[in-house]
Amino acid sequence: MGPRLFHPTSVEYGELIKTLARSKRYASMSKIITQMKEQYPQFSISTDTVCSVIKEYGKHGQIDQAVRIIRKGLVPDKRTYMVLVNGWCSSGKLREAQQFLEEMINKGFNPSVRRRDLVIEGLLNAGYLESVKKMVIKITKEGFVPDVNTFNSLMEAVCKVGEVGRIDEAFRLLHNAIEDGHWPFPSLYAPRIKGMCMRGQFDDAFCFFGEMKVKGHPPNRPAYTMLITMCGRGGRYAEAANYLVD
Repeated sequence: MGPRLFHPTSVEYGELIKTLARSKRYASMSKIITQMKEQYPQFSISTDTVCSVIKEYGKHGQIDQAVRIIRKGLVPDKRTYMVLVNGWCSSGKLREAQQFLEEMINKGFNPSVRRRDLVIEGLLNAGYLESVKKMVIKITKEGFVPDVNTFNSLMEAVCKVGEVGRIDEAFRLLHNAIEDGHWPFPSLYAPRIKGMCMRGQFDDAFCFFGEMKVKGHPPNRPAYTMLITMCGRGGRYAEAANYLVD
């Protein structure tokens, strides 16, 4: 046998790995990765290749397999982590997405606020309110600055719980958002107003309503409608009439 005329590089290995992943020939792909690491330990698989493999697994609901590939020695970077997190979310595995996000932060990566918001929104939609609150507190202490989407998602989730006793919590979240310079959606005021009125705290509701206008956060039509409706139910007819012509 003569000398080898062709010596593959990491580029050729990467293309073969991506081709096998697209063809769902995962066992062959895994063997090629092992072969490359054994015969050419100096080679590394590019981020583009790793992300392509993860996406292919994710398309077929096999994101767990993608993680196993990562664990075999492929070094993840920021982009790889975010592809994994997106894969968890699209597969409905939000707990895993949360764990990967925390792992990413612990390893020094700093995902964008929007990326974090996507995970937070997904967890909230799945009913993990308490987990999200703990997560936001934890990452805030580590330097993460929540944006208006984070606050809006949290406030909406608190209100959807349907417990009047949670209004104080929503109220604190809203004030924290405003103090941090955020501009919460006006539609989020109505649930807060309803909660206070249901507890008989009409004066607090009126003060809150007026304070929002003074601070440059004018309530919208749903907020006005809610306040007028609750005033009528609570026998505060004079106030209801005043808000009709406010």
